[in-house]
Amino acid sequence: MDKSQRSEAHALQRATIPDKYPLTFPPAFYVFDKQCVIDQHGDDIQGGRVKYFKDANGNILFARFQVCLDDKVIAYLGAKPGETPRIMAL
Repeated sequence: MDKSQRSEAHALQRATIPDKYPLTFPPAFYVFDKQCVIDQHGDDIQGGRVKYFKDANGNILFARFQVCLDDKVIAYLGAKPGETPRIMAL
């Protein structure tokens, strides 16, 4: 189901899809001294697709995102070449 399906019936079906999911331990787990919880939903059938680490500046690099806990800013680093990275406050 996607938004190209614009009938009233499709809109009602989309409205039943949850916008929040509970965190279940496991498979969710804490990292970085419990400053971050990873709860991946999706296609990681083989496991290990999502990579994360803390760099020398203390920023958390998670998949295509960079999280700065000092400034409370998250930046999306998966922009196409020539695009400006998307940045938002936490």
